[in-house]
Amino acid sequence: MITVHLLRHAEPDYAILVSDDRRFAGNRRDFAPLSRDGRETAASVAAALGATTDAQLVVSSPYTRALETAAHVAAATGAPLRVIPQLHDWLAVIHGGAPIDAERVDLSIAEYLAGEHADATFETPDQVGRRVEAVVSDLASEGWREVVLVAHQEPLCRFAGIQELGMGEYVTRVFDPQRREEDA
Repeated sequence: MITVHLLRHAEPDYAILVSDDRRFAGNRRDFAPLSRDGRETAASVAAALGATTDAQLVVSSPYTRALETAAHVAAATGAPLRVIPQLHDWLAVIHGGAPIDAERVDLSIAEYLAGEHADATFETPDQVGRRVEAVVSDLASEGWREVVLVAHQEPLCRFAGIQELGMGEYVTRVFDPQRREEDA
């Protein structure tokens, strides 16, 4: 059994990237730091988690907005911080055959939201949930009993079985990897 506090990253500041002469575009948007409000939210939620949990570890998506949020939580809880690449956001294209451009991403989003997954070239909702479940199972097998997991709305919601999680909000779930294996 493992208690997981699922925290969505705080608000990023994409405008800072647009103002750069190199024009960050596409998945380079993942370099966006938190906005001023985002930093305040991250500090506030981190203080709450530090005061109300016994988190042993903070794990984060590698995206800057999640990592910066997680750094606040690690400082407030005193728990070590680990980046886990599998906690990335939803993938609009999962194979290298098609070019990744705005049109392809828009089409993937429309198909994803419409539930059209038969010939998906994108990560399906079930795949997203299973990816996060595998991370949490691995953490439990390593012996962690309580962790804060900082990532993105879609992966967190798919794992937690909820529809929405606002920026800087968290929910807590107790996960039993053995029960999930029995259910499979």
